[in-house]
Amino acid sequence: MKSKPAPTTTYLVSRKNGRDQKVTVPSSWKVTFGPLNPGSRNHDGNASPALRFYEAENKQRMVITDVVCFRDMSIAIEEKRTNVKQQVMRKQTPHGEKEVVVEGRVEEWVNPDLPQQGEQEFFKLEHKADDEI
Repeated sequence: MKSKPAPTTTYLVSRKNGRDQKVTVPSSWKVTFGPLNPGSRNHDGNASPALRFYEAENKQRMVITDVVCFRDMSIAIEEKRTNVKQQVMRKQTPHGEKEVVVEGRVEEWVNPDLPQQGEQEFFKLEHKADDEI
């Protein structure tokens, strides 16, 4: 009889270099966050933050350095995003032409873990005849 696979937890790890990572480990593993070497300091007086994964008390399995923050990805979060669009319109007046700027602003809550769709204008490509290229 096959045994059930152990439950796992996936962590999203944000690092100083801007390269986010996903790490999936057994849920039973202990995770700690703090200085790479407790008590040590770097040139600006702060300890370099690290994320540590332990299979057992005396069995460390992984260390990730320069960690800004991390979270269990099963925790749902949303970010407030604001999209602003502007359009310049021209209006003829008795004193000549005037430009009017119209602005639209939309605020929405989005899940940052889901892929983002590009705007329709991004996907439009103009077809040019071979003699125009």
